Amino acid sequence: MGVVVPAAVVASYAATKPDSPADAGAAERSPTSRAGRSLATDRRPGASGSLPTAPVPSLTGQPGPGAPAVPSTPSFPGGTHAPNRPQGNPPDTAHEPAFPGATSAPADEPAPDTRSGPPLTVSTRPYTMIDSCDQVFVTGRTPAEVPPPPAGVNARGWVSALRAVPGGRLQLELAVQGTSRQAVVLRALHVRVVGRAAPLDWSAYVMADGCGSGVTPATLDIDLDRDSPIARPVAGRQGDIRIPATDFPYKTSATDPQVLDVVAHTTGHDVQWYLELEWSSGDRHGVLRVDDEGRPFRTTAIKERPQYLFRSDLNIWELLPDYARR
Repeated sequence: MGVVVPAAVVASYAATKPDSPADAGAAERSPTSRAGRSLATDRRPGASGSLPTAPVPSLTGQPGPGAPAVPSTPSFPGGTHAPNRPQGNPPDTAHEPAFPGATSAPADEPAPDTRSGPPLTVSTRPYTMIDSCDQVFVTGRTPAEVPPPPAGVNARGWVSALRAVPGGRLQLELAVQGTSRQAVVLRALHVRVVGRAAPLDWSAYVMADGCGSGVTPATLDIDLDRDSPIARPVAGRQGDIRIPATDFPYKTSATDPQVLDVVAHTTGHDVQWYLELEWSSGDRHGVLRVDDEGRPFRTTAIKERPQYLFRSDLNIWELLPDYARR
């Protein structure tokens, strides 16, 4: 005798019937299984488990909302200093460029090699007293404010403290050395004048006196009063020995340094200038700028200016008579 089962009972049994093994394995692999559901993230907008979404960068380079505006091209202050004659005590910028119109290098000179930096270094000593008898500095300080001449061969600290400028001539020592055993040829030394003005209206202080009439050898001489100054090789004497003039090219390497003595002088101007050392090594070549720690060198004439010599016995600066002037 057949039994009639109500449709509601059949539906209830089907809903609670265990899954088949195949279905169970698929469920374990499905992200909606119990394990999957415990690790799944509700990604609906506003849900508590939603992950933050990183903003998509703009393809047009425009900043996003709230971002600071960045100019596409950096701007720099313009303008130049007027070459007026300084007065009074020298300012803090006594060694900085004060002239418009820096001289650029001629177009036919080689461009610097920048593959891995120049294969040489230059150590600069701008205030080395090659001959202290001929070394003079000018400053806006009065004789009572100027300390005795510096001891030793380097006067940088003394010069910096007084904002002093080499008077009449600047004696410069360049120690050039290669960075490897490969030879570097020094082709030429070019003089670049930043500008000229009237000589500084300051007093001059002579570093020493009574050293005799010997001439200190100077490898290269620069006349800053020329329209286009050049580094000219000159001869000299050291005691009874004559030192012959030598000219470029020179050669240097890591084991063979080259020292160049330079004397730059002026009798009628206040000149700011720097040097460019032209070099080559194998198939490389370039130009290395030589200056006073990033600033031009400076030399001013001392003609018609008061000149003082230090009297160590009296511990004072004494005005030089006309026959003893530099």
